[in-house]
Amino acid sequence: MGPEGIPVAQAPKDWAQLFDQGKYDTKRSVYNQLSDSSVLEAALLVDGVPFGQIYPLDVDRALRVLGHHPGKDRLL
Repeated sequence: MGPEGIPVAQAPKDWAQLFDQGKYDTKRSVYNQLSDSSVLEAALLVDGVPFGQIYPLDVDRALRVLGHHPGKDRLL
């Protein structure tokens, strides 16, 4: 089983799917020390930044993505 009892075959395959509240209406766990985690990088990937262009990190853009996420109140 994947997160929240989702069968592995239906579990998110990438960061964009993980953040898709329409498809996965469950809580997400995010490490609260942004500087010590990959949350900012994941937010940029969700926003369409190609993997090879994540650095230098656009922190403002990543925080906007997290702040505008419809499930932001459900990020643990």
